[in-house]
Amino acid sequence: MSEIRKRCCAARNKIGLHELLNKFKTVKLNSKCSKDIVDGYIYLVDKGNSGKNIAKYIKSIVIND
Repeated sequence: MSEIRKRCCAARNKIGLHELLNKFKTVKLNSKCSKDIVDGYIYLVDKGNSGKNIAKYIKSIVIND
C-alpha cells in the first residue's frame, strides 16, 4: 500500500474521492510523478532519449498484456 500511495492519489472513501476530483478539477492536485518513481518503474531518467524510452515502455506493456 505504501508503494501505491507513493505513485498514486488514492481515496479511502467517497468523500476522499470527491475531494481528489475537486483538487484535480481546480488544478490543485499535486503530481506524484518524481524522478525516483520514473527511475524505479519506467526507465532510467539519465539514460537516453526520454520520449523513445517511454515509447519502448508502452510497447512492452501492450505486447505483454
